[in-house]
Amino acid sequence: MPVAALRGRLDPAAALWLAGLGVVVLVLVAAPMAAILYHAFVAGEGGLAAPTLANFAKVLADPIYWTALLNTLIVSGAAALIATALGCTLAWMLVRTNTPWRGALERVCEMPIFVPPFVGAVAWALLFAPRIGVFNRLLLELGAAVQLDIYSLSGMTCVIGAYLAPYVMLIVAAALRGMDPSLEEAAQVAGLGHVAAALRITLPLLAPALTSGLVLAFTIAIGLFGTPVVLGWSRQILLLTSRIWISAQAVPPDYGVMAALSFYLVILSTLAIAAQRLALAGRSFATITGKGFRPRSIDLGPWRWAGFAAI
Repeated sequence: MPVAALRGRLDPAAALWLAGLGVVVLVLVAAPMAAILYHAFVAGEGGLAAPTLANFAKVLADPIYWTALLNTLIVSGAAALIATALGCTLAWMLVRTNTPWRGALERVCEMPIFVPPFVGAVAWALLFAPRIGVFNRLLLELGAAVQLDIYSLSGMTCVIGAYLAPYVMLIVAAALRGMDPSLEEAAQVAGLGHVAAALRITLPLLAPALTSGLVLAFTIAIGLFGTPVVLGWSRQILLLTSRIWISAQAVPPDYGVMAALSFYLVILSTLAIAAQRLALAGRSFATITGKGFRPRSIDLGPWRWAGFAAI
């Protein structure tokens, strides 16, 4: 069918659909962002409202907000790296190896996605709280001098990283399943070993999935509230989301600071996406389709049960 004829038939419906979509985007995205920008850059209400930078000046001048920003960057960045490492390892073992019961294990690995982060943080606290945690009490009974402290930056980071690993796993696993194994086989026929083929063929092809998983984990981590509060409040290890909540509890609520800190989160997520695009700039990724194929399964031999236990 000619393009002009198709355009003529679809224009009215397409215009109506796009108008409806525009209204939805305006209500769900533009309106909340406009509210954040208004309260961040405008002081006063009604006729007294005037442009101001006082909210950002207050945030920039107070060390507590710099500490919250630094904690957010440390926890979210490290958690995203942990999630990417765990997720990629799980995806590779579940898709590319002969680990037993891979289908069932993959379903189990997806379970944290359906557990609210707040509930997961409470569960980890019950396991690893100093002296009273189940695991730490077991260590005491065994006479061990080591106690694990979940109420710390490292504890918070590990919990968030483990919680986000399934998201990365799903993204990388889908990419591995869609990758033609003949590309790796051709590299090995050309003389590359398994490691060299993985570094020069597999990893470059997985770059979009890896960076997408990393950015997704980071953007989710910077916006988490339940986990940082459960694991950080007792030691006053506060992130930006915790500071936003504290400003909301003031009387009256400090909407200007809340908006300025929220603007920080928007900037961080935008920078993460920009960094991903910069990392992939100038590179092309193509999937050649045609005959069907199955991802090659690597035989782990007797180590396959060790892989099962590790997962």
